[in-house]
Amino acid sequence: MAATIALGRLRRRHAYRYRPPRPGRTLVTEPARPTIHHLRQAATANAPFDGSGPVPAMPVGEEERIAEPGRLDVASRGDEIVTIELTDLSGVALDGPGVDDLARALMTALLVRAEPGAAEVLLADDLAERLLPGLAPDRAIRRVATTDQAARAVESERVARSRRFEAAGAADAAQFRAENPENPLPLLLVLLDALPAESLGRWSALVADAPRLGVCVVSLAPSPIATGQLNIDAGRRVLDATPADRVGALLGVQLFGLRADEATEVLAAVTEAAHQDDLDEDVFATNATVIPLRSGGSSTDDFSTADPSTDDASEPWLEPSPPPPPNGNGDGPAERPISVRMFGHFEVAVHGELVVTGLRSRARDVFAWCLLRPEGATSDE
Repeated sequence: MAATIALGRLRRRHAYRYRPPRPGRTLVTEPARPTIHHLRQAATANAPFDGSGPVPAMPVGEEERIAEPGRLDVASRGDEIVTIELTDLSGVALDGPGVDDLARALMTALLVRAEPGAAEVLLADDLAERLLPGLAPDRAIRRVATTDQAARAVESERVARSRRFEAAGAADAAQFRAENPENPLPLLLVLLDALPAESLGRWSALVADAPRLGVCVVSLAPSPIATGQLNIDAGRRVLDATPADRVGALLGVQLFGLRADEATEVLAAVTEAAHQDDLDEDVFATNATVIPLRSGGSSTDDFSTADPSTDDASEPWLEPSPPPPPNGNGDGPAERPISVRMFGHFEVAVHGELVVTGLRSRARDVFAWCLLRPEGATSDE
């Protein structure tokens, strides 16, 4: 099972695509879309021309993308790139004609840099349609109907993260990520527009300790809950930055921005690379706990799905076998530790419990492929 999950993480390999006239494996690289092509050219322009070293596939390593998902390049000052920690902008209100382009650039940069599952964006439906019209559903972008529902979501995150910190003995999100790299804590970017007067006190309390919890709340308009403000012009140049001790370093810089079509294209590429457009997304996106391989005992090497006490090959196998009845003689049907259903909806069950998390779509495909071919496969296959 661990090997299957590991195979599922090889997201950038050739994908199995269902294409007419029959299913098959395609080795043809699809041409890059305009925005991706432009970004690729920009990255190539910064590569060494003398061939002195390889150009990495990602500008930062996987460990850094998990430990510091919010460290983003957000602006330029002449030839210098300005990098900030995104949570430093928590509580800041953005004001000016270039606010929407800046918000799209922030959320896109965050989701591109972070490992899948290490960053999320939360916003209301009307704001999502304004910033990213026509964007396909994405696990990393959480949409709610109203800002009140967004507040409830942030309150739930606040309670859950506080409990995780207490259990791990961590003071803040940075310490938790450093000490628990195997258990990523997503950086949550919350984008707000105008807030109703009755919810201002609620949001003020949430903004107060948001950075410590790995949450960044940014308002796209002047707001009473704001603890700072950036005023930008149509060219996204920062005209005023307050307070100076927090965001004063951004005064005079030109912030990066993306149009709606550019941001949608980049986010679609990120979703495709992470295989988050799974047809069974609703089934696997649950809060179920991880199921141990052997309940009530240590694992063994016997992974047979057949009953060793019988040679009846015609026995129907549609549901996982129930555990043996408790009796003094130990008689009864033997338990099948792992059961896989591949006809109809694909399901994997361990001791009768469905495995609903931890397997990406490609990992399930590889798992089923290997089960149907016990003789194994070559690396080319």
